[in-house]
Formats: sequence, structure tokens, C-alpha cells
Amino acid sequence: MTDVLLLGREIEHPSREYPDHVWRAMRLAYAMHYRTLLEFFHNGRGKLQPSAPPPRKRDMIVADVLPPGVPLGIEPTTAEKKRFRAADKLAAHLSRERTQYHAAKQEWGCLSDRRALRRRINALFGATPQAHSWFPTTAREL
Repeated sequence: MTDVLLLGREIEHPSREYPDHVWRAMRLAYAMHYRTLLEFFHNGRGKLQPSAPPPRKRDMIVADVLPPGVPLGIEPTTAEKKRFRAADKLAAHLSRERTQYHAAKQEWGCLSDRRALRRRINALFGATPQAHSWFPTTAREL
């Protein structure tokens, strides 16, 4: 979570000039964090992609860190599901459609992406007091 907060901040307010290939790498990294964190915050891919299998036992999901019976309380929007699928296609494998995800109307790390993830991170920290000790670097970046 810390990395996505820091990367989003750097994309929004760059600390230096970057060549185009570095910008592309930063945006791709943001897309991968977006995808991974949405899976975490929604207990796997089920709410994001209904045909998806359940998460593997080794995958960490938000239910692992929330108190028993306490939901995160945030459902993915249609736009967030679409962004999740775009991130999935962008990174999962080479395809003929991959370029359309690089040239999406919204660049990865845009304001709506950052807000979607920050909303979930804040909800997690609000739902369980232990989050500050479990994720101390994230807590410092909030």
C-alpha cells in the first residue's frame, strides 16, 4: 500500500523530469498495484470479475486483517471493475488488445485511481486499529 501511495504522489507531482520509457514503467507499476490492491480489498477477484475462481489460500485478502464479521464496506464501481480488467489485460499477457490499455483515456495513477485506492486504505485503517501496527509505513504515508 505504501508503494502505491508514494508512486501516485510521484506521478501527480514529479520530483524530476523522466524520459518517456520511465513514465511508461511508472504507469505500468501503478496499474499492477491497482490490480493487486483491488483484489486484496475485495477478497479476491469475485466482485471484480464474476467468472474468476476464489482466491488461493496463500493470497492475502482484506478479510485476513479485518476483525471477524467486519466488512470493508466498499463495493467496486462499474468504472473500477473496468479499470481492474484493463490492468489485468495490460500485465497478464501479451495480446492484440494490450495497446488499447496503454493508451486508455485515463492514464494509470490518475486522480480517480488514487482516490479509489486511498478510500479503501482509509476504510481499512478505520475498520481495524491494528492496521497501524501491521502496516506502519502505510500509516506514515496517509
